[in-house]
Amino acid sequence: MKRGNSQLIKGARERLASLQLSDALIEKLAKTNEVAQSVTFYAPRSGVVENLNVREGYFIEPGMQVISIAPLDTVWVIVDVFEAYMNKVAVGQHVSVSFDAVPGKKWHANIEFIYPRLHPKTGTLMARLTLANDQGVLRPDMLGEVIIHTAMDKAKSFVKIPREAVIRTQGEERVVVRVGSDQYRSIPVTMGPRDENHVAILDGIAPGDEVVTSAQFLIDSESSKRAAFSRMSSPDPHADMKPSADNSSSHPPAKSMTHEHHNMKGASHD
Repeated sequence: MKRGNSQLIKGARERLASLQLSDALIEKLAKTNEVAQSVTFYAPRSGVVENLNVREGYFIEPGMQVISIAPLDTVWVIVDVFEAYMNKVAVGQHVSVSFDAVPGKKWHANIEFIYPRLHPKTGTLMARLTLANDQGVLRPDMLGEVIIHTAMDKAKSFVKIPREAVIRTQGEERVVVRVGSDQYRSIPVTMGPRDENHVAILDGIAPGDEVVTSAQFLIDSESSKRAAFSRMSSPDPHADMKPSADNSSSHPPAKSMTHEHHNMKGASHD
């Protein structure tokens, strides 16, 4: 620096800049000719620390990655698709995404990439999409629900019912149908494609069956759920559930019939 060789000075400045030293620190060094004992490095943009490879007292060597930071203005969502539906998923399909942590908010995107192999542990096909996260409400490792909008197979007959009518138990899905005057039975079903409001039932119920759309009235605990299903699924006609008048205040009124205890809707056929 003292020699005033402009080429050497320019080369030194470029070398320091390539090491991510700030312009202010380079100017200070040029004016004082004093080497700083410690140097503060600033992240070029905001984000979340993904990996921190050093601790106090560590020695840093050339080429060592000290820290990695990922911005969260956009996030990847990895979707697990069951093997039975893998042939219905394609790049470019529109999807809607919701998260329990952000109630009332939905994101919309398209599938960008489908991984070529199934997950070795879950046996699901993984698809990837990108969501905008301008407000920073989405965090790594959050769980959400993804609806892939596909054209339902018109060649196959199915019954369409509201999604809230399906009760998910351990290992199966069920719906509650009316089998007589004030009598109901739990029926196992096979679900097919679904959208935001409805689900296709491929097996278990027939067009015209009346299903309970507020079926969670059955459930207070896992034990009561299993007991209720056991009673309701019994072939004994005396085992069919008859709602008690004592519970009339705890269930929503009917929309399509005079019975006061359960919200009933007929299954539509597509």
